[in-house]
Amino acid sequence: MLWLVGPAGVGKSAIMQTVAENASESNLLAALFFSAPNGRNDPRGVITTLAYQLAARYPPYHNYVRAMITADPKVLEKSIDGQFTEFIVKPFAVRQLLDGTHQALIFIDGLDECKGQQEQLLLLSLISSFITNFPNEEVPVDSPEACQDVERFVRAEFAKIREFSSVIMSHFPDWPCERLLLKLLASAQGLFAYADTATPFIAERDHISRFRLVLDLIDQPSSFTSSSSARQPLSRLDALYYCIVAQVDPDDLKYARQVFFLLFPPFIASRVRPSQSLICDWLEISSDVLHNSLCRLHSVLKIPPPRLYWEQIASYHKSFYDFIHRMKLQLDLPMNENDAVESYRQYLLKVLSRIPLSEILGITHTLCPVGEGWQGK
Repeated sequence: MLWLVGPAGVGKSAIMQTVAENASESNLLAALFFSAPNGRNDPRGVITTLAYQLAARYPPYHNYVRAMITADPKVLEKSIDGQFTEFIVKPFAVRQLLDGTHQALIFIDGLDECKGQQEQLLLLSLISSFITNFPNEEVPVDSPEACQDVERFVRAEFAKIREFSSVIMSHFPDWPCERLLLKLLASAQGLFAYADTATPFIAERDHISRFRLVLDLIDQPSSFTSSSSARQPLSRLDALYYCIVAQVDPDDLKYARQVFFLLFPPFIASRVRPSQSLICDWLEISSDVLHNSLCRLHSVLKIPPPRLYWEQIASYHKSFYDFIHRMKLQLDLPMNENDAVESYRQYLLKVLSRIPLSEILGITHTLCPVGEGWQGK
């Protein structure tokens, strides 16, 4: 068992994804991602979810699970530890279903967002008998290793800015000065999400003025936390996020708000993960309007080019999802699951209204594809 620990925003999920993507085809992969804002935090579905994924990839285990459920359907109603025994212990430890040419790799991410501390401890104790005696220490955000990693990253990013800016290279080759750079690093305190948001924001445009803006945010008291924790890096990250969102022009912000609603919890808890074309169709705007409304958010959102219309817009860091959720009132977002479901229902009715009555009655015609708003029609 490998326990990957670290403060929020350092990239634990990215490491797990990379390991999973590079795993051998002979490995049986199962992954579980807890996310309280998305509604994925019910511990009762942990074992059955992992079992389903393993069964879909390994026929011997699929046959075992099918036979077990056929013989005793109530196994799905057993307690967490009871399910763990039936779905994990018996097939792999007792019956040894793995034939020696396969390995089972199970990834569990965000266990701290699982509902209930007792349930968290129960899952940990089931995964490993000694985990209950393992110290659950708080990992300091500003550990020397984290700070060194962030410093290497920030210095490399500023070197890229100097390299690709002819004005800075010609007139300010030593920009930024060491004192101000150290001030930025001290503000990050080893939080990679902060560094990975500040540097793209600075690199995007107006490098010198934006660097000064970030430094000014460091000096200003944070309005996102109490004064006792105002110097914490997460509060500074929230202040930076707020500053970035504030850069959006008022005329574009109305569309950006709708994109936030479509992309972030609780909307995606309704299992809808809209592509760029679907967003355009939903909002009845063209692709150029969508991209223009988000043009100042590239430091926080991964926005594919318009030609990749089927791809999704996503946040670089989970902390931005959390920020948007906390700022829902200030951003005038409904942000609850009922609103998400109702919005989705209204959109489906809009799509259905485009279908000719003859099509509904069974007369063959070519349907207009969903996503026609993508072309601005």
